[in-house]
Amino acid sequence: MPYKVSYQNCFERDLKKITKKNKPLKDIIKVQVLQVIENPNIGELYSGNLYPFRKIGFGESPQYRLIYVLYDCCPIQDKQEEIVCRFDDVEELEDETICQGMVEFIFIKTREDCNNLYRKSKKYFEKYLRED
Repeated sequence: MPYKVSYQNCFERDLKKITKKNKPLKDIIKVQVLQVIENPNIGELYSGNLYPFRKIGFGESPQYRLIYVLYDCCPIQDKQEEIVCRFDDVEELEDETICQGMVEFIFIKTREDCNNLYRKSKKYFEKYLRED
């Protein structure tokens, strides 16, 4: 797992809200999060106002969307230079592997809520993105 992981406050809020009514859903979400961390490119890339967010659907028919952003890590420079990861504020990787980037989870929404996200302006989503 060479990707670092970060969770935004709105993701944690959505998680509490959704699992409050449906306790078994928490385990399903955990599995989905682990799958995304292992292979972040499995999610479908949004377009338009929601670019560069990715989504992965789960639940019945899939009822829910896990929305996240994939960031590439620092460009690898001369091997003699010490590489400082730009995601220092995120928990460290468990083993000594080189960081390939970071997966930041933004929202967990129902399919209907995701349809409402399309109506938001690009400026609304900029607050959820990290600057390069």
